[in-house]
Amino acid sequence: MPNAFELRQQLADKLKRDGALRDAAVERAVRAVPRHLFSPDTPLESAYEDRVLRLKDEGGVVLSTISQPAMIVEMLQQLRIAPGHRVLEIGTGSGYTTALLATLTGPTGCVVSIDLESDLVEAAQQRFEEFGLLHVHASAADGALGEAAYAPYDRVLLTVCAADIVAAWWEQLARGGRIVLPLSLRGVQKSIAFAELHGVLESESIVDCGFLMLRGPSLPDERVERDRIRAIARAEVPVRRLAAEISERDLYAGLMLWIALQDDHFCRIDKSEEQYPAVGLCIGDSLALLVLHPVRGIASFGSELGLGRRLSDLVAAWDAAGRPGKRGMHVTAVRSRAETKVPEGASFAVRRPETTFYVSLR
Repeated sequence: MPNAFELRQQLADKLKRDGALRDAAVERAVRAVPRHLFSPDTPLESAYEDRVLRLKDEGGVVLSTISQPAMIVEMLQQLRIAPGHRVLEIGTGSGYTTALLATLTGPTGCVVSIDLESDLVEAAQQRFEEFGLLHVHASAADGALGEAAYAPYDRVLLTVCAADIVAAWWEQLARGGRIVLPLSLRGVQKSIAFAELHGVLESESIVDCGFLMLRGPSLPDERVERDRIRAIARAEVPVRRLAAEISERDLYAGLMLWIALQDDHFCRIDKSEEQYPAVGLCIGDSLALLVLHPVRGIASFGSELGLGRRLSDLVAAWDAAGRPGKRGMHVTAVRSRAETKVPEGASFAVRRPETTFYVSLR
């Protein structure tokens, strides 16, 4: 059986082959930090598989996970950390990503990590001390408040999904700094690297992702009633075929976000939860789903008879507009209270209490 060192090198090799690991400094960190020490109650070989590991749940509800290595390295590369940087991390979890951050900043830097779960923070802090990471400061607190004592931060990283960039993160980010977060745009998650420029945040890279939502009293809750949606979706109803040819790739290359930004009643069922991925609209007891298997079309349920037509029209409009999003997207984030012109080319505006996100689908 390979030992931990060999397994760690094999994981790094796989991430390089798959194209996920492209930065030399991040590669050195992955090869150096023993993931199995941050994966309690996980068999050694499983700790070095490229998959999410469950860390804590309560009553069947997952409260914390150890993110998939491919996703972690992608976000670290988006972050562009240099030695000496001061970093704020929201979502300590087991401390594995924190240890990678601390390796990248080096002893001249500083990593401040926050998590709502006090037992996880305590366990992670013990691991940092055992690993000799004396420049890591972990605390149990509401991540939406940040940590002003060590601000300003050159980099801010969220390893949980948020629907807003809250006041503390804006105010604690240094001029010219960078924040990377899984952002929920009406239920569609994107890991976005924002660079600060004259008080505005401009996206520099955007990657699909899937994270648990940040919990706490300070943020809006965007959770969809997935159990209710799945229960409705199990009904046997005919599927009305679409004129446009739609693939699963189309969903993730613009169509899903197009529907979400056009209609507040957007919902989704992921492939991991059902036999097929589907997106649609849900109101009360009614649901319209764009399904891809076994046939492509619109399936409608419930008393809102016009819901299926609304979804069909959205798909047709996306197709007629040249399928925006297939060539990428750009997001400009501004403080909601700030006076600013709508950025040129912005197709949609998603308004949150602290931030307005102007989205351009290309």
